[in-house]
Amino acid sequence: MSATAERMRVERPSPQPPRKVRFHLRTAAQLMALDPPAWQLEHYLPESALTVLYGPPGSGKSFLALAWALTIARGVPWLECQTQRGPVIYVAAEGTAAL
Repeated sequence: MSATAERMRVERPSPQPPRKVRFHLRTAAQLMALDPPAWQLEHYLPESALTVLYGPPGSGKSFLALAWALTIARGVPWLECQTQRGPVIYVAAEGTAAL
């Protein structure tokens, strides 16, 4: 192969392994056919899911999160809602002096 041809040759990237699909889009019918969720804290915190607790400053979010964490750690009902006992890590990321 000539030097010019060698410079013009395009290196093709090696094939990438197939990506693992992390999220699946579902139709309304598929959503309706799903089994009901299992709850860590009945009606509030589903097992194996991401949950967001939000509200205006001073509305008691930290107090509620701590109450839920202690309830789940002990495995006792919270306001008549059943809990599934499990390990808890509470991260106080802001306002730690007041905690």
